[in-house]
Amino acid sequence: MKVIPIEFKCLVELDEIEKVSKGGIILPPGEREERSYQQELATILAVGSRAFECLSDEEQKKLKPGAKVLINKYSGAKVMRGEGRVKANLRLLNDKDISAILEEDDD
Repeated sequence: MKVIPIEFKCLVELDEIEKVSKGGIILPPGEREERSYQQELATILAVGSRAFECLSDEEQKKLKPGAKVLINKYSGAKVMRGEGRVKANLRLLNDKDISAILEEDDD
């Protein structure tokens, strides 16, 4: 089944929280929870036809499928797949629930 957001909705996939630090240290569950305390990293999969209308053309171009964004931790709804199974890493949320666009540094 394909999920197609309508109007102001966006479908995002949550990025997995690091289980191992850059230095190779295994992070305990408490530390992983701390790293995702209020915000979560996500990738946009699809956007509704009216999503991001209030933004400038330049910002709208950045918010397309594949863009990395920061969302509020508990925003949106978990997407149901198949026979009532929850796909926990997919969320359907309002465009206003996206807090920031993440871009690579030029440095």
